Amino acid sequence: MTTTIQWQHQIGTTWDSITLHGDSARSIRVLKNGTTGLDAPPHTLDAITGLGVHGERLRGWRYEPRDVTLAVMIRARSRGEYLDKWARLLQHLTPQRGTGLLRITSEGFDRFLTCSFVGGMEGDLSRDREGDTWWLGELRFRAHDPFWSDSALTSVTFSENTKRKFFPIFPIKLNPNATFGSFVPGTTGDAPSWPSWTAYGPFDELEFYSSTGDSFRYGRAMPTGARFNVDFDPLATTIGVGGYGDNPALGVDVWDGVIWPSQLWPITADGQEIGASMSGTGPTSRIVLEYRTRWLSWRSTGPQAVSGTGDE
Repeated sequence: MTTTIQWQHQIGTTWDSITLHGDSARSIRVLKNGTTGLDAPPHTLDAITGLGVHGERLRGWRYEPRDVTLAVMIRARSRGEYLDKWARLLQHLTPQRGTGLLRITSEGFDRFLTCSFVGGMEGDLSRDREGDTWWLGELRFRAHDPFWSDSALTSVTFSENTKRKFFPIFPIKLNPNATFGSFVPGTTGDAPSWPSWTAYGPFDELEFYSSTGDSFRYGRAMPTGARFNVDFDPLATTIGVGGYGDNPALGVDVWDGVIWPSQLWPITADGQEIGASMSGTGPTSRIVLEYRTRWLSWRSTGPQAVSGTGDE
């Protein structure tokens, strides 16, 4: 099965990309030997020791940013063609373009890492590294977020006009007094996914909650035509309103409307129920939930039950 590896970055509202491996770019190939960092992310352990006490006690652990190395080869039919292809690769990998997406499509999977290019284009004129029409190199990337994300965005919209049922999602019912409902995501991946919520007015108060016991509440009323958005990702949390008056775009800081205690919570496990409630709704009120399922590896298939006493 064909495997495609691309490096993508955003320029304005459009995406530019270069294919590092795939049928559409036979001049550049990613080699298996020397390619590392695509599967499980690294992790560190936090332990404490005591004076005169043997060993240590584990306090916790966490996943760290991952480093990815792609062993690549460029081949060309002429010196000029080779220099053009090498220069094109260099232009795509310049850090001036900021972070990008390292995307792999293979075996039914389509996922990406958000990365910065670290190095590998500095040049090595050793005889076994470069010839007149070929080059062997190692492209190094740093994934600040260690988890792979599905390229497809999961989006669920609930409104007064919602008629069809989302399986296994139960429809949210709206009326002039309240909006309420819940659902269980069909696929949760094996890494936490941080949802983004957008609510469209009118409404008086809203709440997004999880069966884990966490909830986020907001108490500033919004008129018809207004929209409210909150991103639960703790490393990129944003909250804003817009769509009416002098603020047509999101971006107005409205943290003072948050009802404390509120939590920013992830989608973490199979069977987790997610719900929303909204009071003071009208015909234009609706809620949009968006998230990307995230994974430990580009080829993970989901959480696996652990059972048995040994190898089978």
